[in-house]
Amino acid sequence: VIGQILFAGPFAWYRCARAITRARDDSFAGKVRLLALLLVGAKLACLARRRGWRHVHVHSCGDSANAALFAHLLLGTRYSLTLHSPLPFFGPNQTQKWRHADFVFCVARALYQEAAEILGADFPAAVEIVPMGVDIKGFVRSSEYVAWDGRDVCRIFTCGRLNPGKGFADLIHAIATLKRAGIPVLLRIAGGDDSGSVQHRCDLERLVADLAL
Repeated sequence: VIGQILFAGPFAWYRCARAITRARDDSFAGKVRLLALLLVGAKLACLARRRGWRHVHVHSCGDSANAALFAHLLLGTRYSLTLHSPLPFFGPNQTQKWRHADFVFCVARALYQEAAEILGADFPAAVEIVPMGVDIKGFVRSSEYVAWDGRDVCRIFTCGRLNPGKGFADLIHAIATLKRAGIPVLLRIAGGDDSGSVQHRCDLERLVADLAL
């Protein structure tokens, strides 16, 4: 990896150093973190060149996007991004991640509009709204769907990683609103913390208790 960085040459070193120093929305510790991600980016650039990858798509705007950014600055590795949760959840340095990407996909119009507001004049032109679809042939009901008739308990089920970007807290607040309106509702959430801990689960359980649900 170090050899790959040295091979890139002085101009590439300057571009990477400038990218780190210009990460204006990051702290000193964050800039040190970017320096570590430079090594990851060098590894990615090395793999891309060795395996003949012409383009790398990053299904995130987090640290993996920073790695792709450095791969681009070092050896010109082309990359693109997908935004599938609110932009603030993916950390700082968004301006540079987006500026150097060939294009960005947003999975919802609301995310597109939020990113445009946050990035302002730095919002690139090559951004498309591409909803994430479902293979309807792979998900077939065993019985016909019957809508809630308003008489029994309204049962709501959701499944996904327990991550703040998934919006479970918003859903719990919505359940509280329904309860206050006198609507009998039962929410079941299936999913585990994706960080290896139970922190977000504890946060959600605390929210449930605070809302007396």
